[in-house]
Amino acid sequence: MGSRAKAIVAALLGVLALSALVHLPGAAQSPPAPGARPPAPVVKAARPKVAAKAVARGAEVRNEDGRTRFLLSANAPVAFSTYTLDAPYRVVIDIADLEFALPAASGQSGGGLIKSYRFGLLAPGRARVILDIGGPMRVEAAQLMSGGTQGLHYLVVDIVGVEEGAFQRSDPPSLPAAAPAPAKPAKPSTKPVVMIDPGHGGIDSGTQGTAVLEKDIVLQVSLLLRRYLLASGAVDVHMTRTGDTFVSLDERLRRSSELESSLFISIHADSIGAIEFAQSVRGATVYTLSERASDEAARALAEKENSADARVGIDAGAAADKDQVLGILFDLMRRDTAEHAAEFQSGVIANLGRQVALAKDPRRSAAFKVLKQPQSPSVLIELGYMSNAEDEALMRTADWQKKVAQAIAKAVTDYFARRAK
Repeated sequence: MGSRAKAIVAALLGVLALSALVHLPGAAQSPPAPGARPPAPVVKAARPKVAAKAVARGAEVRNEDGRTRFLLSANAPVAFSTYTLDAPYRVVIDIADLEFALPAASGQSGGGLIKSYRFGLLAPGRARVILDIGGPMRVEAAQLMSGGTQGLHYLVVDIVGVEEGAFQRSDPPSLPAAAPAPAKPAKPSTKPVVMIDPGHGGIDSGTQGTAVLEKDIVLQVSLLLRRYLLASGAVDVHMTRTGDTFVSLDERLRRSSELESSLFISIHADSIGAIEFAQSVRGATVYTLSERASDEAARALAEKENSADARVGIDAGAAADKDQVLGILFDLMRRDTAEHAAEFQSGVIANLGRQVALAKDPRRSAAFKVLKQPQSPSVLIELGYMSNAEDEALMRTADWQKKVAQAIAKAVTDYFARRAK
């Protein structure tokens, strides 16, 4: 990429910087008594002093006296804030410096107004719980309570239903402060730079199988892919995340641009909602970017992946202008990258096909936001279908993960070897 093109990329992607986190503290209250009625609406007090690392040990949903109560127990007090969203209805709870040690199946079902809930890291030092609500509601009280024989602290949120016209959406805090981007080498690398993007992470679990989460499988494969690529000595390798944390779509794009990546590889695992087809649809698929999807299934998948930020409570409307800038930027340079992306897609399909099952139509395209990489070719690899029992069982095995990572690594080294000729 020429110096002028790099300048355009740097200037336009500057608008994608995330704003700083604004935190609202929760209030400390008295310990809960067995069978106690929900407390009066809370007046938020000063941030409690946190003496130890807080770990969430349990979560519970209760439905009593027309109210639905969510309780999250931890071994130390926490600071928190709440707000509400609609389309669909949700209560978002942001919590400072909290780790989760809840059973993996926690949140799949709820009670009363709460249909289900999700939890995980949103950013370093910031956890989030999202309560999926069945209709219009309001938060009647949100407070921190302490007590019990084990000295636990309880984050308690009481929710009541309201008429459709009475619902009031809360203003969410600003977007979280981004985790530091990978450090840009002081001396430019003479090797191609590969950015590996494990999909989802943190509070965004992705597809949930019967015994595993998409975010965990794709991270395991991505870490193996990094190991094999580094061992080859042919490329420099970076990752958008190396642990169980959430990284917004804009931030994934920004990190790739900052490092001037030569190739961007996003790793995911697919699913199909139609139960009657779930056990007959399986295999890996490789996607490239196209504003017009190759088929309806590809369009629906891109729409789902592009809504990742909104699903975890980040207002998608605030990013509309940024998306327009990305579109303009990519249109300026897509001719230089589209052909190379298609070439790399072919290599990945060929190498994966020698090791694992491929989907019936493994070559697809759609308007994935994360693939709008103006400086480099990019692909999104769906490793298989977690909705398929055979695919899910294979994905969990170390042998399958190694085969997949080695196949993708070979596609990468072959691609750059051809470029060097």
